[in-house]
Amino acid sequence: MSMTIFSTPAMAETCLIDWLEPPRTLSFPTDQQRLTSQSLNQPDSDTFWLTGAVELQQDGLWIRADQAIVDNTQRRVQLFGQVNLQQSDLILQAQSMRHFSTSQQTLADDIRYQFTDTRAHGFAAHIDVQPEQGISYLNQASYTTCALDNPDWTLSGRELELNQNTRRLYVKHARLDFYGVPIFYSPYLDIPLDDRATGLLFPYFGSVDAPHGGGALGVFAQPYYVNLAPNLDTTLTLVAIEQRGLMLDNEWRYLQPRHRGELSVSFLNDQRVSEQGLQFVDRAGQDQTLDARTERWRVSLAGQQTWSRSMRSNLVWHEVSDPDFYNDLPTNFNETSSLRTRDTRLERRAELRYNQGPWRAELNYLGYLPLRNGENNYLEKAPELRLGYSQNLGQWRVSLNTERTEFVRYRGFNDFQREGQVRGLINREQMGERWLVQPRLDYRISESYGFINATVQANQRQYQVINPNPQTAAQSSNLVWQTALRGGLNFERDITLFNQAWQQTLEPEVQYLYVPYVDQSRLPVYDSGRASLDFGNLFQLNRFSGIDRIGDTEQVSVAVTTRFINPAGAPKLDAAVGQIYYLQDRQVTLSGPAIATDPRSDYFMRLRSFFDPFSATSTSQWDEQTLELKQVNNRLEAHWQPRLSVLATHQGFNLDDKARRQQSLGLGSVYQLSQNWQVAGYAQRDLEADRTLQRAGGLRYESCCWASELIIEQAETLDGRYNTTIKYVIEFKGLSNVGNRLADTLRSELDF
Repeated sequence: MSMTIFSTPAMAETCLIDWLEPPRTLSFPTDQQRLTSQSLNQPDSDTFWLTGAVELQQDGLWIRADQAIVDNTQRRVQLFGQVNLQQSDLILQAQSMRHFSTSQQTLADDIRYQFTDTRAHGFAAHIDVQPEQGISYLNQASYTTCALDNPDWTLSGRELELNQNTRRLYVKHARLDFYGVPIFYSPYLDIPLDDRATGLLFPYFGSVDAPHGGGALGVFAQPYYVNLAPNLDTTLTLVAIEQRGLMLDNEWRYLQPRHRGELSVSFLNDQRVSEQGLQFVDRAGQDQTLDARTERWRVSLAGQQTWSRSMRSNLVWHEVSDPDFYNDLPTNFNETSSLRTRDTRLERRAELRYNQGPWRAELNYLGYLPLRNGENNYLEKAPELRLGYSQNLGQWRVSLNTERTEFVRYRGFNDFQREGQVRGLINREQMGERWLVQPRLDYRISESYGFINATVQANQRQYQVINPNPQTAAQSSNLVWQTALRGGLNFERDITLFNQAWQQTLEPEVQYLYVPYVDQSRLPVYDSGRASLDFGNLFQLNRFSGIDRIGDTEQVSVAVTTRFINPAGAPKLDAAVGQIYYLQDRQVTLSGPAIATDPRSDYFMRLRSFFDPFSATSTSQWDEQTLELKQVNNRLEAHWQPRLSVLATHQGFNLDDKARRQQSLGLGSVYQLSQNWQVAGYAQRDLEADRTLQRAGGLRYESCCWASELIIEQAETLDGRYNTTIKYVIEFKGLSNVGNRLADTLRSELDF
């Protein structure tokens, strides 16, 4: 049996193990050897007996002892008393030692040793050091990365081999004791000193909720890591799931200078589905059961390639046996978090990009794998071809963007029971292709006190629709021009704040935008929607996202920003407010005849502050007439290093409409209880529905030589169930390294 062992991470200075003996400088002339003592006796012509502060020194070796006997016939030195030896990679202490000058071999009994690179140490009944071969053999030995005295854990073995050539420590009949209690045995261990190795990873314990109120099903996962090559490895995980059976999960990873990728495969013969059928909750909240295949599987592939300095590609692909796979079964035990249960679909894309000087080209595919309760409507671009050119000519910039996209809209998914995998059902009425030619010309003058930018852009679109509906033309062509003139000024003044000299700026900005009305009602709508109304979109050329709709307008956008800059030159506070003034009604809509007649837009505000330990950002939209808050996005971070970190996020949409309003709150924190203890947690809550969407909490203990974590996560699935995951991990530094998964979970879930 072998066990995957990772190299010891660099420890903080406070965790460095004391030296058995302070390391010495071992450089010495290679053709010389020095032997000194306080007294010397010579029983015969080939034997010398040295006593008192005996020192033997040669290049790469230093030995000190109370007494020594030198045998010139056998080129051997026997040392007695308190013997200390130092080599570049090893420190030894013993009561007696034998050293052979010719082979540089050293033999010692009842020794204490320490590795100089990691400071790991231990005891041994016997050691045989063979520096010419780069190998040291130890018998009845122990190993630990804890303190010199009373270590928390100890790895003991009948035989240990330290091989500097392979940078490995091999242990036969290994036993791991934790606080004196044996907790693990293996007939053979392979411990890398500075690399990864094949073998078992520490197991995971947890649970996953069953459908129909079936309660929590226990989960046990045992990963096995295989180091195939320095740039290729795989992790094979056996996952035992209560009532369902044994799932096999495999992750392959490769890394090349120009390529990288990961392939994940899972397979399970589901006993619960065999006995009870495939159970799920439909959109109406009703329990449903289907007769389905018991073979459940998933395949995921992600890769990035650099074919040359100019050409790159990217691939992300998913396949699954049934749309409930991710709701029912846990995966990705080696990732930070396995909570993927709120996904309504998994993105699938293939991208090929070419850039050469001012030219760029792209060939893209964008689609989705539909999952349960999220499969009703989604769009694929299959494929999308882009060709572009851009060039700066002094203060002028000329650019051209062309696109050809084929669209396929899907609804629902196929009968996965018969076809063995999930695919979307094509809505043939909304299939078609779109051509775009988009030339643009910009002229910009920029100075320290302000700037001015003029833009002219044309949008030529051509559509061909398969099976068009009565509102959509089978073929159509459309040209829309956009012209904009934008400018801003920068005023500065010196002020005194907090008895310090600060600088305040005032930055007004104005844009005039004119887009003539062109009838677009017969054009299909593929990837366009109403652009989010926030401060960053005040100066956009189009009030719609995508290019199927280009909004007509004659408008003036106005914004003013003020910043406060401290004496060190860092902006600590800024505030901005803006609004759009419409000079004519807007007739282009996504659908229907409604015309926008409002003379002014809502107010948009942005506030940001960076006063340690706090940083806060808020963007909001306020009704132009009633000043009622309509949308808001708030984020607050605080870091009282190294003790406490807190993150709070708040989002609100359609707050002025009780029927459509949405509001959520996220809160997470990491608190260092003491030097060894850390607690963390996060929660995301739907304030309008008054329910918790996701929450987790964890406790971590970390000492200088081992760490332990308990993490409990719970997330609501789309069918109303809650999946609960319990993770417990213990790490023996120098034997295993799983990292701080508690903090990693917070970073991934809340973007800490």
